[in-house]
Amino acid sequence: MIIEKPRTAIYNQDRSVALYFDFDEEELRYPQAEFDIRGGICWPVTYRKDGFIDSQGYIVVAGKNLETGVITIFEQKDFIVVEPIINQDTQIIEYPGISNFINNAFSKYYCRKYYWHQNFELSKKWRLDVLRSPMIEPKPTLIEISWGEDQDADHLIFLMIKRRLLRHDPNAELYNQLQAVKQDYKKKKNQILPAVRALQCVLMAMERFPFRRKELF
Repeated sequence: MIIEKPRTAIYNQDRSVALYFDFDEEELRYPQAEFDIRGGICWPVTYRKDGFIDSQGYIVVAGKNLETGVITIFEQKDFIVVEPIINQDTQIIEYPGISNFINNAFSKYYCRKYYWHQNFELSKKWRLDVLRSPMIEPKPTLIEISWGEDQDADHLIFLMIKRRLLRHDPNAELYNQLQAVKQDYKKKKNQILPAVRALQCVLMAMERFPFRRKELF
C-alpha cells in the first residue's frame, strides 16, 4: 500500500485541513479531500524487541478523511530525544530527535495536537522538552487521552483494520509492531510497544472526540 503524501495543504476556517495530492493522469485532476489532522505520541519506553531490550519513543501524524472516514497515517518516526544530538568528533547527527518532525508536520499538514497516554509524572520531562525547545515553532498542544484497558485501544485498531478504515505504510515500524501484537498478544500485555501506543492515542482521540466543524458566521 502506497501512502500518498500531499503536495499542498490549506487550513480551512472550520478547522478542517484540505490536502491536495499529485496530478491524477487518468482522471486529469488534482485529487483533494478535507481531513481531520491529529498526532499521536509515545514518549520513550523500554521494551522487548526480537528477544532484546530496546528503548524508543514514537510519533505519528494521522488524517481522517471527513467524507469516507478512512484514517491514513501520513507520517511516523521513532525517536529517543527531542532535539538532535550531534557527535562532536564527526559532526554527524547521531540521534535526529523529533523537533524537525513536529515542525514539518505543521508546515505540511497543520498538525498542532498530539495525544499521549502514559504515566503523568514519568513523562513530564519529555513534555517539557518539547514545549521548551527553541527549535519547535509553533509549539504543539500535548493532550493526555485516557482509557481503561489497553485491550480496548487495541480492539479499536483491529476493528478499523478489518473495516478497511486504517491505512499505513507496510514497510514502516508501526506495521512490524502491529504484527508482533497479533502474533503474541499475551506477552504484549505487559509492555508498551511505542509505535502501537502512538497509534492507540490518535485513534482513541478521534473516537472519543470526533471532529466538529467550527460554525462560521
